[in-house]
Amino acid sequence: MATGGTASPFFFLNHFLLFEISFLLEPSVSISLSLGLMVFYLFSKQVNPTPASLIALLSFVFMTPLAFLSGILYQRFKKRLKKTSPFPL
Repeated sequence: MATGGTASPFFFLNHFLLFEISFLLEPSVSISLSLGLMVFYLFSKQVNPTPASLIALLSFVFMTPLAFLSGILYQRFKKRLKKTSPFPL
């Protein structure tokens, strides 16, 4: 059963997954997830050699640093909130 690969209308959900993983787990996990997804799409032969699908695949290169940095900022904010909050989180 084919999913459509990078031509799928649900491909953008991979970017949401990248950000959610960086918020829920360590931010460095988003780097390995991004590399893993890129390798998966390349070796599953679901990427057509068209410019649109290659741009969709290269979007992980630009989204990974954003997910990593936002994950770090979220972890810092959560740690600071835990220190200053009178109520247990």
